[in-house]
Amino acid sequence: GVVNDLDSTKKFISNCRHLPLSFVVVGIGRADFTEMNEWNEQQPDLRGRFTFVEFRDLQFDPAALSKKALERLPEDVVDYFTCK
Repeated sequence: GVVNDLDSTKKFISNCRHLPLSFVVVGIGRADFTEMNEWNEQQPDLRGRFTFVEFRDLQFDPAALSKKALERLPEDVVDYFTCK
């Protein structure tokens, strides 16, 4: 499903920027993930250490799904250490 309170979720993730956390969300189902995809496409300073992947787009390719879900992790690690 989708995140029902996206504004609170964005605020929470933004408030966690000082922590060594990356948020990876995999959207499962037939819900409308438009807002999640738009947030995912924002610049890192706006989206925080957040990655969104739609399962249905890559469900038959587990390697591609894993790669897409984890592709920003190296950037997130650098961001954490340079923001301290």
